[in-house]
Order: sequence, then C-alpha cells, then structure tokens
Amino acid sequence: MKRLTIALAAAFMAAFLCLPAADAHEIPCSPREKIVSQLQNKYREAVIMRGIVSGSMMELWYSPSKQTWTVVVTRPDGTACLLLGGDNAMLINPAPLSGSDDDGV
Repeated sequence: MKRLTIALAAAFMAAFLCLPAADAHEIPCSPREKIVSQLQNKYREAVIMRGIVSGSMMELWYSPSKQTWTVVVTRPDGTACLLLGGDNAMLINPAPLSGSDDDGV
C-alpha cells in the first residue's frame, strides 16, 4: 500500500510541477473552506489521500457514488486550488508485486 501511495503522490506532484507557466493563472483557486464545501456538498467527494508537495498540501478527493475525483492543492496561506479532476473513476486494489514488500522502493 505504501508503494501505491508513493506512486500516486509522485504522479500528482509531476502533474502539478509540470504545468506550463501560461496555464498557471487559469487554475481555479479560492479559500480552502469554499473548495471543501463544494467538493463535499455538490460532488459528495471525500479525501482519500493526502501528502505534502513543495510546502503545500496535496489531496485526492473521490466520490464512489458519483465516480468523480479531484486533486486539490492547498497553499500555506489557506488558498486551495483545483488542479485536476474527472469522472468515471473507481478505486482499485493493485496486486502486490511478487517478491516485494510493502515499504520497499
């Protein structure tokens, strides 16, 4: 499970850090409370993963009933930005790699 968490965090960090500078101003941002309220009430999403990226908190929100997902990055000043999102999502339970342990890299 730790490998999955590391892989997901690396993927989201890469997506966040690789955004073109021209698109940075187009990312919707608001106070965290407003973003969280919208994700919980409108999309019925809840946090399923959290990590730190460049001093900011990155979260993966997911709704099994609506099959939607959202990546939110919250800066230290409390501003949250909707980085990515989509639909037709489902959680999977990957099979462990043969001969591997949960906390090996």
